[in-house]
Amino acid sequence: MRNLWRTWIWVGLLSLGWALGQKTTITFYYPVGVAGPLARFIEGYVAEFEKQNPDIEVKTVFGGNYEENQAKVVAAIKAGTPPDTAILLSQQLFTLLSMGAIEPLILISPRTPSSSGRWPTSSPPS
Repeated sequence: MRNLWRTWIWVGLLSLGWALGQKTTITFYYPVGVAGPLARFIEGYVAEFEKQNPDIEVKTVFGGNYEENQAKVVAAIKAGTPPDTAILLSQQLFTLLSMGAIEPLILISPRTPSSSGRWPTSSPPS
């Protein structure tokens, strides 16, 4: 599970962070409490990512539990300020698809899944 989280965080952050010549800010919604151990774990990954990619700033949004996080993502989409990336449950995909709010990562990322159909689990290049 830990590797799965790390892989999706890296994929989400990297797929949105390749802007040239200027600092890019991306928003990242995730479903944990502000002070919980998982929040510190994810914030550690974000700090590591920002250290390796100084031209990218990640604005993290603590969404609460999965349902609260989904509600915040939907509200942001309806307000015209959707997050760049978010961690949500798979069941929530259909809501976002019906809103036209999903963009396949394969269209914006030069990295592709391996022949096994899985995204690489090693750290991406900086």
